[in-house]
Amino acid sequence: MKHKYLYIISGVAGIIFIASLSLYAQAPRCKQGYVWREAYRGDYICVPPSSRSQAQNDNRYAKKRMLSNGRCVQGYVWREANRSDRVCVTPAIRSRTAAENRAHSSRVESSGSGSGKAVNIGCPVQTIDVQVKTRLPKEWWDTPQRGNLAGIDIQRIGGKPTLVCKYRAYGTTVSIMRKLPDGTSNCTKNGNQFRCQ
Repeated sequence: MKHKYLYIISGVAGIIFIASLSLYAQAPRCKQGYVWREAYRGDYICVPPSSRSQAQNDNRYAKKRMLSNGRCVQGYVWREANRSDRVCVTPAIRSRTAAENRAHSSRVESSGSGSGKAVNIGCPVQTIDVQVKTRLPKEWWDTPQRGNLAGIDIQRIGGKPTLVCKYRAYGTTVSIMRKLPDGTSNCTKNGNQFRCQ
C-alpha cells in the first residue's frame, strides 16, 4: 500500500510545529475487478483499472491543459472528481468520473464505506514526532518531541464535519484530521475510533 504524508500544523505561543507522518490509507476495499481511482490524494472511489490509468494520465498533463487564470484550455473541462478537483479533462471523462462517483457504493466490499454499513476508522498512528520548523536564530535549537494519542473528536472545520486525532506534545495538543470517508455522512466516536456510515 502506498505511503501518504500528512503535515500537522499547530500554533503555540507564536511558534509553528510541523510533524510529518507516514500514513497508510484508511479506505474501503473494492470488489474484485475494481481499484481505487486515486485521481487526488484520498480518492478511494472504486473504478475499473482503466479509469485509474486515465486519472493518472490526466493528472500528468494537468498543467498543459490549464490556462494561467485556472481555467481549462478550449475543449477541456474540470474533472470534478471531488469539489476541489480542477484537473482539466475531456467532457466525456468528466461524465465518466461523475458516473463512477454515483456507482461507488455498488463497487465496494460489504464492510466498505458507501455500502450502507458502518465503517470503523482509527487514528493512523498512536504516536507522532513533532519538531519546530520555524527558522530560529543560530544560537537557538529545539528538541524534537514524541506525542502520544490523547483522544479523538469530530469538529466542523471549514463548515464540514472533520475527524480529528489529538496528540499531546510540547505541553499542548497537536491535531491531525481528515474528512469523512466518501459515501458516509455521519460519524460518531467509539472509544479511540470513529464509526461512520
